[in-house]
Amino acid sequence: MPKPDRYTLGLDIGMASVGAALLACDHIIALFVRTFDKAETAKEGESLNKIRRDARLTRRRIRRRAHRLAASLPPIGSVRCLQVSEKQFASMKLLLGVKKLQEKKVNAAQMLLF
Repeated sequence: MPKPDRYTLGLDIGMASVGAALLACDHIIALFVRTFDKAETAKEGESLNKIRRDARLTRRRIRRRAHRLAASLPPIGSVRCLQVSEKQFASMKLLLGVKKLQEKKVNAAQMLLF
């Protein structure tokens, strides 16, 4: 019984192209290259994904900062932090330390946000 040939598939996946080669032990069987337009704006040359990437980085930075703050709440005293998301207040977090005896409750009519 004859021994089956061994094949190797090589892939090159880039930002603006994809290449593939099918190789046998002693020769090239097939080659393929596909190029794409760059994913950037024609005017500025910036990435089309820049807005999403910047928003994702901002969300991560805020989440990490809140996590560090929550991890370092002091056992005595208090820390006040109100985190509000840009999506119509969909995600609000309030970190509190221990409530002091001198604090009093403020009703909503007295609170004003700018």
